[in-house]
Amino acid sequence: RGRRQFLGAVGVTVRVGTVLESMEAQGHTRHLIWQLSDHGWLDADQPSQVVPIAARQGTPWSTDMQWSTAMDVGGRRWVLQAQPQQSFLSPTEERQPWLLALGGMVTTLLLALQARWWMGVRQRDRQHAQQLDQALQESQKRFLALFNQAAVGVAQHEFAADCAQVGMGQLVLINDKFCEMLGYTQQEIHHLRLRDDNHSEDVAREDALLQQLLSGQVPFYRFEKRYRRKDGQVVWVGLTVSMVRTNDPQRLQTFVVAQDIDERKRMEQALR
Repeated sequence: RGRRQFLGAVGVTVRVGTVLESMEAQGHTRHLIWQLSDHGWLDADQPSQVVPIAARQGTPWSTDMQWSTAMDVGGRRWVLQAQPQQSFLSPTEERQPWLLALGGMVTTLLLALQARWWMGVRQRDRQHAQQLDQALQESQKRFLALFNQAAVGVAQHEFAADCAQVGMGQLVLINDKFCEMLGYTQQEIHHLRLRDDNHSEDVAREDALLQQLLSGQVPFYRFEKRYRRKDGQVVWVGLTVSMVRTNDPQRLQTFVVAQDIDERKRMEQALR
């Protein structure tokens, strides 16, 4: 009696390999060879063994063309590599230098035919651009559908470099589950100053963790805090906060995953 007891922990698993395999099945990575691999812990003293997570095998079109990006996820380094299986240029585009070389020697009729041919190319380019734009919009809709159907709260914040404090940034994205935890609608929550809904005893402690994250001292942090809901009730939420890297040093972004732990906290208090 009077002693704190550890009741359990909450974790969130994101199967990135499954997401990539789903994209492959739907044709989004057509003509690409790719591999996602785990390079181990960021703070490891010795280099870790590279462990493949998911891949699409094939013969590369050119060994000189390779794209690679590293992602820091939960304190581990993941690397996504990709190579094309065929040229990104259409056969018409590959023949253009020869057509331009012969352009000075052709007759007026050939120039007229070539101009007409170019009009057809531009029309196909416009259609292709429209198809890409439509595919992008559909991809964004699928992402937002997955984002809003997540079983945990998810949000993205953006801070100015000179005013990076808890609840002071701009809310870029927030899903329905997070809004449900706080008792607000999407429209209402985007007009709130979230710092006012943070419990005063938690703000200073989380501010210190946020500064460590944004300065690069830690890759992420976990924090249990209290929010004040729209109806005035206080709810406990467990946060996992990581940084989103951007090319603009004046724009600092964080990605937040939130789990409702109010029931667990109330049980802990009841057992004291």
